[in-house]
Amino acid sequence: MKKHIALFLVVAMLLALCACTSQPAKDTTSEQTTADASSNSDTAANTDDSTETAAPSGETVTIRVSGLNQQLSLPLWYIHEQGWDVENGFNLELTVFAQGSGINEALGSGLVDVFTIGAAGISSCSVYDAVYLYSHEDSGAGQNFVVRADSDIAQVKGELADYPEVYGSADTLRGKKFLLPMGTAAQILADVYLQQFGLTEDDVTLVNMNDDSAYQAFVSGEADLAKTSYPITDNYDPEKYITACGMATLGVPYYDNVLCSRAFFEDASKHDALVSFIVQMIRTAETFQDDDVLMQAMLDYYEFCGVSVDAEAIRHQVLERPYFTYEQLKTTDTSASFKLLADFYEQVENITTEDHDKVMNNMDTTILAEALDAYAAQFFYILTHKVGNYYTVVGHVLWSLSRVLVGFSIAAVLGIILGLTMGWFDYVRAVMMPIFNLLRPIAPLAWIPLAILWFGIGEKYKYFLIFIAAFVPFTLNAFAGASHVDKQLVGAARMLGASKSQLFFEIVVPAAVPSIFSGAQVALSNSWMTMLAAEMVCATEGVGWIIIAGQSVNDMTQMIAGMLAIGIVGLLLAIGMRKLEERCLIWNNQGK
Repeated sequence: MKKHIALFLVVAMLLALCACTSQPAKDTTSEQTTADASSNSDTAANTDDSTETAAPSGETVTIRVSGLNQQLSLPLWYIHEQGWDVENGFNLELTVFAQGSGINEALGSGLVDVFTIGAAGISSCSVYDAVYLYSHEDSGAGQNFVVRADSDIAQVKGELADYPEVYGSADTLRGKKFLLPMGTAAQILADVYLQQFGLTEDDVTLVNMNDDSAYQAFVSGEADLAKTSYPITDNYDPEKYITACGMATLGVPYYDNVLCSRAFFEDASKHDALVSFIVQMIRTAETFQDDDVLMQAMLDYYEFCGVSVDAEAIRHQVLERPYFTYEQLKTTDTSASFKLLADFYEQVENITTEDHDKVMNNMDTTILAEALDAYAAQFFYILTHKVGNYYTVVGHVLWSLSRVLVGFSIAAVLGIILGLTMGWFDYVRAVMMPIFNLLRPIAPLAWIPLAILWFGIGEKYKYFLIFIAAFVPFTLNAFAGASHVDKQLVGAARMLGASKSQLFFEIVVPAAVPSIFSGAQVALSNSWMTMLAAEMVCATEGVGWIIIAGQSVNDMTQMIAGMLAIGIVGLLLAIGMRKLEERCLIWNNQGK
């Protein structure tokens, strides 16, 4: 009776595996956004008229964002371009200005909700009552003072123990002439530089001149130091000119900022959308840690703004102005730059003491704190929201499982049949074993080029690879089970008159079942791993696709979510197979 049960279990397992091949149907509804661009004398606008909703409340909040045709405003465009705004309950309407003064004018007219801005943000807060949210980009790179390589300043390095890369001393700097745009961050840099040596502006001569003019004058022999920034910095021959100091070498915080209009900030109905927006800004910063992604996005943004640039000419500039990542935002006082600017403008009397106090009072980091907490919890968010166009993580897992079960089932049927027949029938073993031994050392991944050539890039090639991965362990273990049947048991059956078919189906097959289950464990693990590789090569859904898609945009949260899904599902599959074996082979576990 037990023998019949064992035979029945083998057949049932094969049929069950073959039956578990249904695939989830794709939702044909795609998420699309539409953009209308408009421009005036100094603006270019990108407006999204999408009616799609994705907010927990079911209502998409429109955020009118403004920025400059420069790197600091790239994240605004990128969020909308990726569709991350409508996915998260808000819709960005972007207007791009040529100068910060244009943003402030629009702010004063009530046309701006959130914006990115540099030093002009001090006026935004003091004059227009804007709220400082946080600083998102380190814009100090390339903000330097250069000297001639043969100057006395260049001969002294390391005078400042805390800033070993800074050149100069009190004696070499005293009486020198600086070329710089006065009333800007350049003057802050000059003041900090002088203060390190116990000097003030009274000890030197400061000449008001922008970076372009300073370059022309300096290389012509005028002055002793010239302020420079990218792309002008790259014009200075490093063999002739040396960077005496800079924002970076002196540790001067100089960041670009994200500000919000007072009306939008105080509107409780907009609070969640504002937090979600900052979360996507952080997500964008993480994405832009990939230099290639950042450069391509920057070039695309310049094209959007109608700005013609040379990729190589701006590469240095773009890559040396990093965006603050999640980890950096947790440990960096991004408001330090804004405070420094406010103090400086009060010092040079660009703003009054009352204005300074207003700026300080308008600095609010509560939204940033909420956004950091929300970003940290995104793994749980991603489990219930779409990754890609169609599916949540669970949906992608189901797609992967469907592929595994198809390939695994076919391998189970063919592998068990071949293994049993090779183990019991000598002539089958003689014919098939040489071929099997030739092919089995070839790793499943080595078949990828041929599989794509034979089956294309659709589902069939994935099924084939998974089949190859599972076929070998099924065949080997079925072969081992059939070839190691108790000889005394077989001899006794023959003495009792059992036919060859009875010997095979009533003795060999039941005896091989434990070995077959052992092979199934290995086959299932191999199938799961091979499926991931297949999806990483060519797929639009699945757990493997989640990881490779996250890697393409440097989305660590998405990649980790995919990796955890792999581990959890793989563990559950292994446990499920062991439980099935224990239930099906209870007599074997009891030693019967």
